[in-house]
Amino acid sequence: MQQWKGRIRGFDWRGMIVAALFIALMCADCFLCHGWLSGVVVGGVFVLLGVTLGVKNVRMVRIGRLVPATVVDHKMEYSDDKVYYTPVVEFTDQSGRKIRKQTDAGYGIERSAVGTHVLVWYDPSGRLECQIVSAARWFVPIGLFVAGVIVLVLVAAK
Repeated sequence: MQQWKGRIRGFDWRGMIVAALFIALMCADCFLCHGWLSGVVVGGVFVLLGVTLGVKNVRMVRIGRLVPATVVDHKMEYSDDKVYYTPVVEFTDQSGRKIRKQTDAGYGIERSAVGTHVLVWYDPSGRLECQIVSAARWFVPIGLFVAGVIVLVLVAAK
């Protein structure tokens, strides 16, 4: 007999529980709090996501090393019926060793041709993923943070 592990005929109970909690929050907010609770939750989540992504970028800039690299391959990844190409780069670290690493997805990074020269941040300790340098990497955290602050200000002004 096949074990479903939390699913019944493709139904994910965890998603249903999250949806039920969200609906309960919205109903309670509508009838008891006149809409401010959902604004605080949404604004707070946006601010939290923006700060989290921004801190990740700042940590890489503080502890990482900026080195020139060459795109040597792409790894195909599938998500939501889409194909993403994650660049694999090769660079020389401070001790002179050649290192080949898969970069993180990178915000706004287009699929670079093999042989393309790029700048990457890498963490010598290996705790953080290798990142291709791009100004677009800062757009998402700043955008989320600003959107969250705007929502929170609008809720406070009600």
